[in-house]
Amino acid sequence: KKKLYHCGDDVAQFGVGPSVGVKLGSNNVIDAIFFGPLFAFRPNPQSKNSFNLAIGGIMAPKVKVLGDGIEEGKPLPAGETEVRYKKVTKFGYGVLLSFTF
Repeated sequence: KKKLYHCGDDVAQFGVGPSVGVKLGSNNVIDAIFFGPLFAFRPNPQSKNSFNLAIGGIMAPKVKVLGDGIEEGKPLPAGETEVRYKKVTKFGYGVLLSFTF
């Protein structure tokens, strides 16, 4: 019978796979999500040490920003008595480094 996985001397020194991270929040269930490819490097096949690098996108739903017509550092518009906010989805880039030893 063929083995589906063999962990011997021929273990790869380089690998690529998906990476997903979730930042849990206190008010929102999810504050942000990270997604992108993960690159793993091992110095030699017998080593248990590895260096992992993920580069990807971040999506943060429900980010609180100033409401329409309100600008930072400026007086409130006429008729406004308090600062209004709105929630928007923001996107960005992220890098994740991890090491095993």
